Amino acid sequence: MTRGISTRASGGCMRTRLQTLAVLATVAATAAGCAASQAFHNGGVAMRAGDLDQAVAYYRTAVQEAPDNANYKIALQRAMLAASRAHLDKAHEFEEKGQLEAARGEYQLASEYDPANRQAAAKVVSLDQTIRARLEAARPKPAIEQLRERVRAASAEPLLNPASREPLNLRFTNANIRDILNFISNASGINITYDRDLRDQPATVQLDGVTLEQALTQILATNALSYKVLSERSILVFPDTAQKHQTYDDQVVQTFYVSHADASELAQLLS
Repeated sequence: MTRGISTRASGGCMRTRLQTLAVLATVAATAAGCAASQAFHNGGVAMRAGDLDQAVAYYRTAVQEAPDNANYKIALQRAMLAASRAHLDKAHEFEEKGQLEAARGEYQLASEYDPANRQAAAKVVSLDQTIRARLEAARPKPAIEQLRERVRAASAEPLLNPASREPLNLRFTNANIRDILNFISNASGINITYDRDLRDQPATVQLDGVTLEQALTQILATNALSYKVLSERSILVFPDTAQKHQTYDDQVVQTFYVSHADASELAQLLS
């Protein structure tokens, strides 16, 4: 008799526990549903207010609480795309103003919201490279590198920069070479100096639509002459001989850059 009563009591307790668990599950589901619904509502409010980042955060909460709700997923996707476009617009504005770090951050957010946007991802990489290059350029250069740049600047040969770059049309028959060159000088706005050993000699020239450099090269080469650029608007014309080239051609100087070297050791090497 006692055993039957115990069995019935045990079964009743089991049913009570199951009912309690069911109630708790129902309460939890209801609470989750309420949380998801509230987050979804807040997301809509944020969207209408233009706070797209906050809207994305709310919609993400709604989807996490109710992962099977298709409406929540669609709302989240739309918010992310809208936020991506907004950050792209901000990125363009910052980039136009030269604020590359800020632009890079906006492109990064745009890429995170819309991973399919390859343009945003590419911009992040490109701006990273540009920012690094700027930082490197702003960094003080070592003294040895500054020395190299000064030497290169000092040894650079001048280039002709005549007052006029109009194409030249030349028609001369048995004319004095100096007269031909003086005509070129007046037409282009350069000064010509003649070596004292340059002899007057007749020359025939028929050239149309040539540049200053082309005219000088062709005329002087066919008359055994050469020239050296002295400045942007000045040249020296001399006979094309080995002796004259030895006089006028720039000597080749080989420069050795040395840093962190012992002075006494250098003196021994150069002696």
